[in-house]
Amino acid sequence: DLKNKLIKTVGRPAARFKEDYSRMLRALRLACQLNFKIEEKTWRAMKKMMKKINSTSAGELVVPYEVIAKEFVKSLASDPVKTLDLWNDSGAFKELMPELLKMRNCPQPKKFHAEGDVWTHTRLALKNLTAPAYKKFLQTLPEHIKKEPALSPELILSALFHDIGKP
Repeated sequence: DLKNKLIKTVGRPAARFKEDYSRMLRALRLACQLNFKIEEKTWRAMKKMMKKINSTSAGELVVPYEVIAKEFVKSLASDPVKTLDLWNDSGAFKELMPELLKMRNCPQPKKFHAEGDVWTHTRLALKNLTAPAYKKFLQTLPEHIKKEPALSPELILSALFHDIGKP
């Protein structure tokens, strides 16, 4: 699986995820960090079981918010666009950040945003953070600013949420 760049559970995916639902988020993160694909049975189980990510047991969250945030930020830091796509396609955003989904099909003035709706615009903003033109722009900044990481979590989250209020 490593040679084939594949994220796959050991045994039955549903059983592994039921043991620890945070494994679904870890699979998403590793797929982004390593540029791997998620094996089909694992992916189907993840999509089916993602609705359990906010479950509680004995009054406690089965996946603490801190774990969710950590996996999300690590995923974003490694590949912002792939994170947006995988977290959306897996159903994680529906369960964890439904506000983001309201950006889909939210129109913008064509005069300023020929690319389309707010979701497409946000995806493009995230993509531009890894574009060669952005890296070239960073070289023009004063030295004290250059010392900051080019893709800090704060910058990525700012791009992700910059238009979340439009819908």
